[in-house]
Amino acid sequence: MEEYWAVRLLALRTDPCAFGSNYEREVQFSNEQWKGRIGTDQIISIAARNHALRPSEGATTVEHWVPLPSKPNTEDLDIYVLVGMWVRPEHRRKGVGNKLIEAGIEAARKDNNGKARRSLMLEVYDSNETGKLLYLNNGFTICEGPGGEDGRVWMQKLIQA
Repeated sequence: MEEYWAVRLLALRTDPCAFGSNYEREVQFSNEQWKGRIGTDQIISIAARNHALRPSEGATTVEHWVPLPSKPNTEDLDIYVLVGMWVRPEHRRKGVGNKLIEAGIEAARKDNNGKARRSLMLEVYDSNETGKLLYLNNGFTICEGPGGEDGRVWMQKLIQA
């Protein structure tokens, strides 16, 4: 928990415009709030590290959503959302983002909810060309999402269980 907490707060301080939250808000979270963010039946948190003694190079969270009733053809689709993905600046363009995405795909694939069709979705700022390219290179496509803020686009990758 402390590792995720440290990486998340560093991310909020380093790239405050990349998230829907802020450092001032999350630094005040209780241990219970942090526990709720890093691991429940519907949330899987992932940290990337090349060596056990080094701090995390990046982190992300995969959340399992219920199918979106307002969206057609999602009744038999398990939806997972990659949220809060961040890589330390000194580790960018070194494959860490790819590893986090691969771990997110694997987490969604292994989650046993009985449905073979799964979608990993994410929301990215439209101005984040580097991020969009990373996701496109990992097989994501721009899609219609469940809503969202102006200036952001939804992307998804269909995966098989």
